[in-house]
Amino acid sequence: FASQVPDLAAPWRELSADWCDGRIKMQLTRRLLQIRNEFATLFAEGDYVPLEFEGAGAERVVGFARAHKRRRLLVIVSRHFAARTDGGLHWPKPPDVRIVDENLSSRRNLLEPDADGLFGVLPVAVLTG
Repeated sequence: FASQVPDLAAPWRELSADWCDGRIKMQLTRRLLQIRNEFATLFAEGDYVPLEFEGAGAERVVGFARAHKRRRLLVIVSRHFAARTDGGLHWPKPPDVRIVDENLSSRRNLLEPDADGLFGVLPVAVLTG
């Protein structure tokens, strides 16, 4: 049975290469639930602040911040992702966007710490710091 359990510890790039097998969705859901648990007070008591984006792909991104006391968590998601896969043939590049009035230099991406920019491989980012 153990040999049939999918490798959820695989890197995001590897999981995205075989995205149709569902492992990436399972791993992303697992990690997002961990983050939700880790920042439970922030999600439960924090203020909801919608984010504004600018750049060539701004219309393809939505996001919000949760702010409570001195803590802040940003959640950013690429919209219309499936439409940019050419019918599921490839994993699309992330949109080129910036968050209006938000300094990201001190922020850490909880999903992809080594991401170069707002997004890495995933069409979602969760930032803190």
